[in-house]
Amino acid sequence: MRSFIILPLLLCAVGLLALDTNNPPVCQDNPGLQGTNVVGQVLTSTVGTWTDAETPVSSLTFAYQWWRADNNAGLNAAAIPGATGSTYTVSAADSGKALRLEVLCTDTGYGTAPPATTTAFTRGGVAAGDTAAVPLVTSSLTATGVVGDAFSYQVVASNSPLNYVIVNLPAGWTTNGTGGISGILPAAGMYGITIVLNNVAGSSSAVLSITTHDPVPTPNPNPTPTPVTSSSSSGGGGGCNAGAGAGLLLGLLSFAGFRRRRE
Repeated sequence: MRSFIILPLLLCAVGLLALDTNNPPVCQDNPGLQGTNVVGQVLTSTVGTWTDAETPVSSLTFAYQWWRADNNAGLNAAAIPGATGSTYTVSAADSGKALRLEVLCTDTGYGTAPPATTTAFTRGGVAAGDTAAVPLVTSSLTATGVVGDAFSYQVVASNSPLNYVIVNLPAGWTTNGTGGISGILPAAGMYGITIVLNNVAGSSSAVLSITTHDPVPTPNPNPTPTPVTSSSSSGGGGGCNAGAGAGLLLGLLSFAGFRRRRE
C-alpha cells in the first residue's frame, strides 16, 4: 500500500522538475548594423529577432560586445575593451579592420530554473574601414566680393570633423565654431584664411582665398549740361569789331576821293 503512495509522489516531483525547465531565447534573425566603418563615424546595432518559449519578448534583456578583426572572416578577432554599448564610434585603431557585434540575449528564467543566455553575431560584420579618413575641405576655397559688403562662408568637409580651427581672419571677423565665417569685406586686395580640421584619424588644412575690389562707379542717367563760354568779352569784342568797321569805311571814302581828283 505504501508503494502505491510513494510512486505517485515521485511522478509528481518529476513533473514539477520538468515544468521548471527553462528554454533559452532563440535568435530568429541575427542582429544587424547601420553605419559606415570609417574613423569617426558611429555604428548603431539592431538586436535582431528573438523568441522565448517561457518569457515574453518584451521581458528579454540584451548585452553587447564589439569585436575587431583583421578581415571580415574574423581573422585574429578580439573583443574591444569597454565597447559594450548598442552604438560604437569607429576609432583610429579600427582603421583597416573589420568590426562585428556580439549580442547576448537573456530571459528571466522560469520557476526555479535560472536565466538562460544565447549569443548571436551580426551578419557578416562590417568590412574594413577607410584608412584615409582625415577630414578634408570640400567647399570652394575661392571667393570674391566688394569692399564694405557683408561676407559669410560655411566650411563643408568630409569625414566628420570634430573641431574647426580658423586663423588669419581679417580684423573684426568672427567664426561660430562649426566652420561658419562672417565679417565685412576689408580694403581691396587678396586675403588668405587658414582652415584646420581635426578628427580622431588626424588633421588637414586648407586656405580660403578672398579677393576684394572697390565698388564700380554707377553712371549718372541725367548728367548736368556743361555751359559753353565765349572766348572774348562782349565789351572788348564789340569795340574791336566797331574799330574794324570804321577803318574799312574810311578806306572806301579815301579811295573814292582819289578817283575824283584824277578825273
